[in-house]
Amino acid sequence: MGEQTGINRRRVLGGLGVAATGAVGAALAGASPAGAVTTEVTLTGSGDESAAIQAAIDALPAAGGVVLLPAGTYLVGTTIELRSRVTLRGAGRSSTLLRDHASLGARPVISVVGSAAEPLVDVVITDLGIRNGTASTGDYTDGKDGVVVDRCDGFTLERCLVREIQGSDGITFKYSRNILVQHCRFHRCNYSMLYVLVECEDIRILENEFDTLTSTVSPNTYAIGTGGDRKGEGRYWLRNLWIERNVVRNNPIWEGIDCHGGENVFIQDNYVENCKIGVAVQNARGYVEEPVLRNVHVVGNVLLRGTGLPGNRGITVVGNLDVLSENITIADNRIQGFMGHPDAPGSIALYLVKDVRVERNEIRDYAVYGVHLTNAVFGASVIGNSFHDVVDTPAGQEAATAAIGIDGLGAYGDTTNDVVGAYGIRIEGNTVGATAPERRPNWFINVDRPTVSVQVGANEVRNVRQDTAYRNTAYLPIDRGSKPRDHLVQKRGDVVTDDRGRPRWVVSEPRIGFGSLDTATVWARVDTTSGSDVVEVVGGDWRKLPPGMNVRIPGAGPGGSVLSTRILEYRELTRIRLEKAAARTVAAAPVRYQELRLTEA
Repeated sequence: MGEQTGINRRRVLGGLGVAATGAVGAALAGASPAGAVTTEVTLTGSGDESAAIQAAIDALPAAGGVVLLPAGTYLVGTTIELRSRVTLRGAGRSSTLLRDHASLGARPVISVVGSAAEPLVDVVITDLGIRNGTASTGDYTDGKDGVVVDRCDGFTLERCLVREIQGSDGITFKYSRNILVQHCRFHRCNYSMLYVLVECEDIRILENEFDTLTSTVSPNTYAIGTGGDRKGEGRYWLRNLWIERNVVRNNPIWEGIDCHGGENVFIQDNYVENCKIGVAVQNARGYVEEPVLRNVHVVGNVLLRGTGLPGNRGITVVGNLDVLSENITIADNRIQGFMGHPDAPGSIALYLVKDVRVERNEIRDYAVYGVHLTNAVFGASVIGNSFHDVVDTPAGQEAATAAIGIDGLGAYGDTTNDVVGAYGIRIEGNTVGATAPERRPNWFINVDRPTVSVQVGANEVRNVRQDTAYRNTAYLPIDRGSKPRDHLVQKRGDVVTDDRGRPRWVVSEPRIGFGSLDTATVWARVDTTSGSDVVEVVGGDWRKLPPGMNVRIPGAGPGGSVLSTRILEYRELTRIRLEKAAARTVAAAPVRYQELRLTEA
């Protein structure tokens, strides 16, 4: 792993006792049920051994049993098909090897496949090695995988070595639940070592080692990934995923740990090194009927030495223009050497998300931004983080370098570049330092788009290159030499500080929700319907109308007057619910913000 000064290796690699319940718990440790039938396969060494292994499996009773594979190399010419309540056990992952015979072709070594009407249950593979072909720098051979699991309730892969996989996946899951992958080693796979596809639930990936993705021509490669393999398949992504205490190394062209959507995702206490992106969590569009990403915890991970290639980031969380990702916690991580890039700056980067906590992370050796909030972040706390040492800022980005960046950078299919960067942000208790003058950021906070209700306080900024800690204070309620008259959008009780850092003004109106000093700009246009509290955004950008914003809509009030109301929620992003129903039907009505009033503190 190289030098790991300050890393608690015991926390990352230790804690081996794991408790589990249900089908997974019953299968833990490769334990054979009491009284289970056990049969041993005799290795002939004469060629294809798959028929003998399959015959031993098929001879087990309906109650299942154990098939033992003594030490040796077993050539597999026909995919081995496991069935319910069967344990396939070797003599140790370095002693028993199942690998492809020439006649296997582009097929997996092992298949664990049930049906929608009759899924398999309680299948275990333990204490053996699996190989299929030879991993290369070229593209993968479709179908030449290690293990395929589809429609299974209760599956364990434990103490196995999966290596030299020429196909797309070392192991893949689909339509399955109660999955445990524990104490395994994955080494040299072409495209993906472990991948979880649609409609899987209760997946535990614990205390494994993933090392070296080989392809240099695939645009994406994954050590641990989740997502879809074809569009329009599946109702939802996944539910209840634990990726904990794994070691992930050497995926230089893409992601160490990736999740393309789901609910209740826990990525905790992992060690990731030499990957282009350490941890990526995003809500991909177009694959499942109900794409959501919510309740995500990225906590306690150590992410070291990103590759510096385009798109390089430590942790990134992304929503999409249809469904924002929500309830995200990024806390207590150490991120070092993820140096940013012009198309994806930030050791921690957040796009199109809401209800986010970025707390107590240690960020070292960063470039462009330590934390990047962009393209509409609704409700975030950036609290108690430490930022140390800017390094190797990409050409053309030197002027932007800051511990925290807020902007409206177009990304992930969004070509709009003038959106509001962030809404309802607390930036408190952070520390910014450098070990040498040349490793200072230009600013503590760089803002190049309007913000809504940002509050900044109690941060310890030890040194920056500029004579101020903030760039573009017109978008922030800080460092004001006179009473603001510009772009501020805040809520009642927000404080505006003067150029000496003292509280000088307090927002007194509106009493509930947000108001603005800019009451002239038309932020969007909406269609209203008489008697309805839902309006449709037909012009402009819906992200400029955040929940809580007090707005004025001319012609939509009683008798054609101005409707003064507050935005309550997005129904379908471009369909917005108001506190008051419209009294008149109006097409493409201009929407302006209500006035913000400041009172001397």
